[in-house]
Amino acid sequence: HEFKTPLATIRGYTQLLGEDIPPEKREKYGDIIIKKVDGLTALVTNILELSKLESDDVRISRSVFPLDEQIRKNILFYEPTWSGKQIELIPDLLPVDYYGNPELVGEIWQNLLDNAIKFTPQGGKITVTMKETPDQIFVCFQDNGIGMDAETKAHMFDKFYQGERSHSMQGNGLGLALVKRIVVLCGGSISLESAEGKGTKITVLLPTTVVSPAP
Repeated sequence: HEFKTPLATIRGYTQLLGEDIPPEKREKYGDIIIKKVDGLTALVTNILELSKLESDDVRISRSVFPLDEQIRKNILFYEPTWSGKQIELIPDLLPVDYYGNPELVGEIWQNLLDNAIKFTPQGGKITVTMKETPDQIFVCFQDNGIGMDAETKAHMFDKFYQGERSHSMQGNGLGLALVKRIVVLCGGSISLESAEGKGTKITVLLPTTVVSPAP
């Protein structure tokens, strides 16, 4: 389904481009094709990355980097999107150095920020908070967006799953599955709290020491 639907759309609009149509429609159809191709490219990229991370012999390089600074840079990267929706984004970050893979850990924050912004309405609010104990680091993303029903919550970390309200929005149902796999590889865990109309809270727990990832 994830491949067949966009491919059918691309085929249909490509056929329309072969007909005698006004220039404005030709441009519109071309834009639709480009968006569908971009979506398929992102889907294939995520599938390959998730497949690689699920391999039994995956090897991850690690280094020390400032976790709070990484999250802050991701927030700034998405500023055009959340400020464009007039969302109040409040970071409450601690100065924390973390030993892990910067690229993989960065994908956690990118996906969680993207989801929070996507499902938070115009003029909404998102908070990103950190808490540290001697053994663990907690990073929490909370929004006052549309929230999820019980069925959506139960499957949110499954590959290719998309809740009913997300069908019309950009995405391929791999973001949170990818996030969960990266968190597990870090030896951590991820939890989700949500209610329809009341927003969503996702908490990532990372160990301060390197441990063997769960199977």
